[in-house]
Amino acid sequence: NFKGIGKKYAAVIVDYLKEDAVNTIRMNNDILDEIPKMNKKRKEAIIEGINLDKDDETTFLLGHHLTMSDVVHLRNTYKDQLMSKLFDDPYQIIYDVDSISFSKADKFALSIGIKSDNFYRLAAFSCTLLMELCMKNGDSYCVYDQFYTYLNNKLKDYDCEIENIINYLRANRRIIVEDQRVY
Repeated sequence: NFKGIGKKYAAVIVDYLKEDAVNTIRMNNDILDEIPKMNKKRKEAIIEGINLDKDDETTFLLGHHLTMSDVVHLRNTYKDQLMSKLFDDPYQIIYDVDSISFSKADKFALSIGIKSDNFYRLAAFSCTLLMELCMKNGDSYCVYDQFYTYLNNKLKDYDCEIENIINYLRANRRIIVEDQRVY
């Protein structure tokens, strides 16, 4: 990606800027001026290579069920950590970006190889089921036993512990359980 930058000079850049060199340069490309033997031509080649890398990122995301609007929202939310966030837990986007639903996140996640029984997937699906149940009842909450039974019913084909999912959602403040009500 970096025309005119050989392996030896790339190693000099990484030695100077450490492992997160690309993100460091993205945040402030003037940092390149501090690297020994950096010249205008090399600097331009590196900046151009990094911009091409960002275009590849966009192409990848668009090819996996996300729209350009989604990509813009995701970039605004995650900045230079976008790809690492998406690969750590692609379902996190439903909590962080209002315009992205479980269904859209799920299409993306499954298309990049996330298994259908992935714990994060089942947890995110459980949040969606809670909203569905609340809407169905016309309330902002549902009774814990009703939620548990509903989850058990919907997730019966998956090898998962409902309690573990509920505990995870509680610990991560995705749901609140209070007086036998789930919000």
